[in-house]
Amino acid sequence: MRAKQDQHFSLVLFGINTHMQIHEVVTKPKTPEQLRLDSLQANKDRAADALTAERQRQKLSKAQKAVTAARHPPRDTTIVP
Repeated sequence: MRAKQDQHFSLVLFGINTHMQIHEVVTKPKTPEQLRLDSLQANKDRAADALTAERQRQKLSKAQKAVTAARHPPRDTTIVP
């Protein structure tokens, strides 16, 4: 009896509901229209992430070129007679 009380106490302590019914767990399969919308949403999110990454890459490249130009200014190659 003590073991059953301990088990019940631990289940209550961690918020585990041992009396859930099956219909609470089962989800309905998505319709083809819902799957298409999910796919389009995922593609939109990936494209937005790619756009953000590309803009960040270009910004970093521009900054690196500016640092390089500041460290190594172009030499004056004109010949004065």
